[in-house]
Amino acid sequence: MSERVVIDLSKENKYRTTPIDIAREGGEIEQQNWQSDQEFQKKKRDHEEIVELLESFENEPNETRFKLKIQLGLIGKITFLFLYFYYY
Repeated sequence: MSERVVIDLSKENKYRTTPIDIAREGGEIEQQNWQSDQEFQKKKRDHEEIVELLESFENEPNETRFKLKIQLGLIGKITFLFLYFYYY
């Protein structure tokens, strides 16, 4: 998502579900016998974060890319200042 590649999050697969739908479904799982409560809660949080990220990207792709680059440390100080003034 951090590169300038066209990503269509509204495109449906052959089962008529979108990537966001699939991520939501993944968060609605039940705890398995072999999973600890901690593992299960982490998996649920991960799915919630994925859904939030996809929805954010769908609504504001440029802002989401910018925030991801900052979070991942892919922006230096000069690039940060340039992009900050460019997008805002």
